Amino acid sequence: MLVPVFALLMKGLYLFTQRLYMEHLVAALHGHAFLCLAGLLLIGLATLEGLAAGRLWLTRPLAWAQSALWLWIPVYLWLLLRRVYRQGWLLTSAKFLLLGAAEAVLLSLVAGAALLVALVWL
Repeated sequence: MLVPVFALLMKGLYLFTQRLYMEHLVAALHGHAFLCLAGLLLIGLATLEGLAAGRLWLTRPLAWAQSALWLWIPVYLWLLLRRVYRQGWLLTSAKFLLLGAAEAVLLSLVAGAALLVALVWL
């Protein structure tokens, strides 16, 4: 549900790029789809690591794969912004940090609201 709101934030940050809201929505969907895939892979790698507990020859490569994926997530999202909007690395980095902070705030608000709704229904 937050993807349209995130696309609206992107529209605000890239106001002078003459792009339509739908283009920002596509970029936001692409980034969130990547995050979902990365989350699924991280869960799968953690499960495999748990199943391979005690086998050092298997747990180490799985831990390295998890670390590499955690490092790849922000790099990929930064590259997404850089390639779609074709701005310099400094401006892209500033907007990346602003969008990341806004996404964290939005997720926190939604999680808090979901918690309150769950408590009310108890």
